[in-house]
Amino acid sequence: MLQNPHYSSHAEQQAALGCAAELDPVKHPRRYAIQQAREKFIPPKRCHQPASESRTPELLEKACAFTHLRVNEAARELGISRSVLTRLRDDYGLEFAPSRENASGRLKRLAGANPTMHELAAAAELSYSHTYKLCKEYGIEPGVPYGSDPKGP
Repeated sequence: MLQNPHYSSHAEQQAALGCAAELDPVKHPRRYAIQQAREKFIPPKRCHQPASESRTPELLEKACAFTHLRVNEAARELGISRSVLTRLRDDYGLEFAPSRENASGRLKRLAGANPTMHELAAAAELSYSHTYKLCKEYGIEPGVPYGSDPKGP
């Protein structure tokens, strides 16, 4: 019965079996062909889009129709990336709808008008636990406008 060989190192295994980098084409024709094909394969790079000068006027015209949306929504509708649309906005002065205020911004804005944590959570349309965590993280006190001293003047 033949035993499977046991190699004590990777170098010993390469010496016994041959290395894929140093294959003998006569001794291992299939492995050599596979290795050669792997070396010849160069993954394609991303195809660049056509020159922006040629497509900018039509893209600008389409973007003007979507200025009532936020930048990310308009980019999704147009089928382009946000960075392209942002470049158009900066270069040609397009005005898109303002981005949505995040949860902590809503809590900061609504903190002064809502005296309890439950009322603040309801006004910000957040769960109580989320409101509590954000208030603790950002130092927001219900009933005290954000940025004011909670103890008073």
